[in-house]
Formats: sequence, structure tokens, C-alpha cells
Amino acid sequence: MATDETPADLVRIYRRMREYGLNDTHSGNASIRAGSGIWITPHGAWAEELGVDDLVRVELDGLQPEQASWDTPLHLATYRENPEHGAVLHGHGLYGVAMSLEVGDFFEPVDFEGRLLFPKVAIVDVSAEHPFEDAARLTARVLRDLPLAIIRGHGIYSAGPSLEIAWRNLASLEWSAHLAWLRRDR
Repeated sequence: MATDETPADLVRIYRRMREYGLNDTHSGNASIRAGSGIWITPHGAWAEELGVDDLVRVELDGLQPEQASWDTPLHLATYRENPEHGAVLHGHGLYGVAMSLEVGDFFEPVDFEGRLLFPKVAIVDVSAEHPFEDAARLTARVLRDLPLAIIRGHGIYSAGPSLEIAWRNLASLEWSAHLAWLRRDR
């Protein structure tokens, strides 16, 4: 399913991820489905300076261009696993990552909105020997059925039919994780 969203929308959401503290200056990545391929942020993209011309086009069944995000295989696998996904976002929200180190196989939000949007979020463990391959295979499998996954100690992945829904879930998960972190000593 291709979205009506444009590369300019992708840049806007990627910058928003930085503005909200879900990434540092050069981390995370984002993509949208576009026809037979995707637009994805380049490796090491600087959010404040990223422009539409910096985005990288990758075909769903093609090779990964060198300048594309290192997470491109994960994005491609996610789109192949669920044809309804139109966007994939990856952030490094501090509380989401911190909670992934405190829980077992799932993070379960304690707040109303979190429980309503995503009753559980899978925590994915990847091997040190094959981190990129494991991340792509395991995370895409989770995102086939759930809107969110957290790679333990690394970051949050959000997939949805549109950038706005993927963004809403990413930001809401960080809010839920923050609330859970604040009350964890109770």
C-alpha cells in the first residue's frame, strides 16, 4: 500500500522526531512506501539539515545503496511482511530504551492512552554476532502484527499505514515509557 505522503512529509516527521527528543542529532531513521520502493533517510542523517534531496530511493526487491540508512534491510523486510504498512520510523527515545532493559519479553503500558493504543510492545533481542540480520528479521516479524517493537537497549521501531500513525505511536510509546519509568519504584 503506497501512501499519499511525500518525501517532504518524511523530512518533516524525521525532524519532528529530533525536536521531541526521540533521536539525537544524527540517529534514527524513517521511511515511506512509494510505489515499488521506499524513500528512506540516509545513514548518519543530520535531522536539522536533512532535505528532500538527501533522501535515498530503494526498490523493495533491489539492492541497498551505500548512502542509505544501515537499517534499510529492516525497513524493507517490514514492508514485505505487511503490505498495509506505509511508513516505518526508528527512534532512540530514552525512556523506551530504558524500559526495554527493565522488562521481559513485553513492555505493557501503565497509562490509559498507552493501553488503548498498544496493550503490549514486544522487546526484541538481537545477537552480537548478527545484529543487523537479526534486527531486520525479528523486528519485521513483530511489526507484521503489532505497531511497535523495541530492540532491547537500542531503540524503538514504529510501523503503520501512514507517517502520522507511525509518529503517533512512536511518540505515545515514549510518553508511556516515561510514565512507567517514573512510577517503577512504587
